Order: sequence, then C-alpha cells, then structure tokens
Amino acid sequence: NLVKFFYLIFLVIIFSSCQNESKKLTDKTVSENKKPIEAKKPDLDLIKTKNLEFGEPDFEMFPCPEYAYNAGKTGGTMPAVMNAANEIAVRAFLNDKIKFLDIPKIIKSEMDNHRPVKNPSLKDILEIDKRIKEGLSKATPFK
Repeated sequence: NLVKFFYLIFLVIIFSSCQNESKKLTDKTVSENKKPIEAKKPDLDLIKTKNLEFGEPDFEMFPCPEYAYNAGKTGGTMPAVMNAANEIAVRAFLNDKIKFLDIPKIIKSEMDNHRPVKNPSLKDILEIDKRIKEGLSKATPFK
C-alpha cells in the first residue's frame, strides 16, 4: 500500500531528524537545569536489517504522525501545510519560544484552517509553504 510506504518513509525521516536533534534537545534541557532526556542512540542499520516490525502508533500521546498520515491522505497542499507548520514550531521550540507540547497544537491548527488545493502546481506548494511560515513567524509566540 502506497500510504503505508510513505508512512514508513516519514518514520525513517523523523527517526533521522530525532537523532540529529537529540543532542540539541539534551543540551537545552541540561542548560535549563533540568534532568537531561536520556536518549540512547539505537543501533539501526537499515542495510543489514532484514525485517522491520511496527506496532500500532499511540496517536493520543504522539499526534504528529497521525497529522502527517492525514495530510498525505488528504493530499493536495495539505502535506506542505503540515511540513511548514512543523518546521516553524520545532524551530520556535528549539529557540525557547514555545513549549514542546505546543508543537502538535500549532500543526493541527494550521491544518484545520487550511483549505487544500487538490492538484497543486509547484508554484502553489511553494506559495503555501511561504505563507504558512511567514504567518506563523509573525505570530506573537514566535517573535
């Protein structure tokens, strides 16, 4: 199923991003005099791995993958909206502008307020990406 394939690709991208950002997040929590998040880098070699098994995701605790799935299922410009909102929200979190748990709220709000264009051109996608990023960047918590 194509949707499952894209969901797997999304998870691999998120896993890769998490590895890259985990040091920043750990450093940030240490600098805030909080107990650092313990994150052991998993030994995952996708070349040597014969099988990958996934359980059902807990969308109540981790809603962002469901938002990504729904954006892909909706199609059109919705994935661009989800991605742009995620980029700005994560940047705001890393810059101490918002709380971690605000990230999914921001993504959901942008997706809920967007009317997707069904068959967008590249120009449409780039314009929406720019509009979402500029709009969020001008919002009070992101300044």
